[in-house]
Amino acid sequence: MKIITITFLIFIFLILQFQLWLSKEGFFYVVQMKHKIQLQKLGNGKLKKQNDQLKSEVKELKQNEQGVEAHARNDLGMIKKGEVFYQVVKSDASEK
Repeated sequence: MKIITITFLIFIFLILQFQLWLSKEGFFYVVQMKHKIQLQKLGNGKLKKQNDQLKSEVKELKQNEQGVEAHARNDLGMIKKGEVFYQVVKSDASEK
């Protein structure tokens, strides 16, 4: 009877150890998830910084009409009605 009890207890112990170390909710899984969470937090921090930068640009463009005009001229290549656009092309002296 003692042998059956000891065998049963060892079997239960092994099952519990398996669940502790190797199951989906086990130790290694938890460590892996903590690492993934840290990586995601780093990525989120970078994206938050980028979002804050974009929000400040939007705020600046909403408050400052000259900023909108500068953005339209420089980044989008737009001109005002009635303006004439001249493009000066310089050539290399070596081409002559």
